[in-house]
Amino acid sequence: MATIFISVTAEIYSITDSVIGDRHIVSIDAFIKYRLPVKPVLFRQEIKLRTITEFEFNEQKKIVRHEDIWSIKDLLETLPLMGWVYSHFGRKSIGLVTNQIVEWVQEGTKSWFGYDD
Repeated sequence: MATIFISVTAEIYSITDSVIGDRHIVSIDAFIKYRLPVKPVLFRQEIKLRTITEFEFNEQKKIVRHEDIWSIKDLLETLPLMGWVYSHFGRKSIGLVTNQIVEWVQEGTKSWFGYDD
């Protein structure tokens, strides 16, 4: 990451420390800001992505598991040109396709079981 971005900083919103059985888990909810080395003409110099990071510790207080959770939707929406295309066409297209599939399943279920409206 250091070769692509000149800085990576975090705005931490919450830290949760919990023990579940014999598992000690720390979760960090933050917005991570990735700053590009040059000021682009067509898009932002900074990409901001919400990330939830989870650490699981063993009895010796060493990290045994690490997971970063983030959304591809959030990433696409922060990318300059891609974000515009996704928000104006991608989401609507996915919604139309999903709606059509739901209608087909409903109609198939009605005809399969012989339901009438």
